[in-house]
Amino acid sequence: MQTDCEKTVLKIMQRIPGKTNLDGMAYLCELVQELEAPGWFVDLGTYHGRSAMVLIQSSLGTRQGRKVITIDNYTEGPDAKDPDAGSPPDFWAVKGRLKCRGRVQMVYGDVADVPVLCQGQPIALVFVDADHTRDGVLACIEAWKPLVSEGGIMAFDDYGSPRWPDVQPVVDEMMADWERLDCRGSVVAFRRKE
Repeated sequence: MQTDCEKTVLKIMQRIPGKTNLDGMAYLCELVQELEAPGWFVDLGTYHGRSAMVLIQSSLGTRQGRKVITIDNYTEGPDAKDPDAGSPPDFWAVKGRLKCRGRVQMVYGDVADVPVLCQGQPIALVFVDADHTRDGVLACIEAWKPLVSEGGIMAFDDYGSPRWPDVQPVVDEMMADWERLDCRGSVVAFRRKE
C-alpha cells in the first residue's frame, strides 16, 4: 500500500514545526516509497522531528520495517536564529513526540559522528538538513556517504537556497559520482550506483 505523500506530509506539517517546504517533504516521502535498497533511514538535523516523522510515516505501507535514526546536537548557529526560526527546540520534547513511533531512535550528538548503533548496519537513505556551512555539509557527506547501501539515496535540503549558498556547490562536487535524481522544492537526491 502506497501512502498519498502530499496528504500525509500536510498532516505532519500541521502538527510538527519545521523548515523544509511541502514540495521537498512530499519528494522525500516519494523517495522512501520507491526505495528498494536495504537498510535504515538516517535523518541528520532533527529540529522538531518533522522529517523523521515523514520518513517513518512514508515507510509504513512498504512492509520493510525500516528503522529511523535521527541525529541533532541542538546547537544551531547564529544564522539559523532569525525571527522566523526561533530558538532550538527542547531535545526531550521532540524525543517525547517521536517515542510513540517505536522504530524511531533519537541521538543527541554531532551529525558527522556515526553513532555506535549505526555502525555495521545497512543504511538505505540519509537526509541531510543540519549544518549548512561548507565544512558542515562536507563533514556529513564524508561520514555518511560510504555507509549508504548500493541503490541507496542521499538527499539534501536547502539545495540552491540563497540563504545557504554553500550547500549546492559542495553537494554537486561530492556527489558527482552518484546518479542525480531530481530536485523538488528545496530537496535534491542522489542514488548510489549499483
